[in-house]
Amino acid sequence: FTSPPYLQVILYGKFNWVRLWLLGVDGWDLDKQLFTSASLDRYVEFMAAVIRNTTANLRPDGFACFVIGDVRRGDDQLNLAKIVEERCVPEGLQVIANIADKIPPGHKVSRIWKNSKGRATKTDRLLLLGAPDADIPGIGRFRWR
Repeated sequence: FTSPPYLQVILYGKFNWVRLWLLGVDGWDLDKQLFTSASLDRYVEFMAAVIRNTTANLRPDGFACFVIGDVRRGDDQLNLAKIVEERCVPEGLQVIANIADKIPPGHKVSRIWKNSKGRATKTDRLLLLGAPDADIPGIGRFRWR
């Protein structure tokens, strides 16, 4: 599981500076790239790189799961997981599921923001990707879409 930065919701670099420092990444630079631009195209490029790097060493029967939250753009709620599914999943991986979570709002991290949650919504989604031989016991192997 990984929860990549949401589009223009929180300062990911600021809140993950130690983790990023250990990886040799400047958190402030990352926040400038992701947050201040509010560019959906830049976010899609970033997510394509995240998926490539995360799944580069995935076993042939492995899975990768990304938690991606919806965000608000004006009055619209943007399903980022669907956009990532459609634009970022490389050849050789299959989309197993895109599931809206059922976690009660009181149990989510976003509760700490109270009324200052910015563009965050109450909807997070699990985007489950599978390698070519991904197999779930009792269900079997999945076929390419």
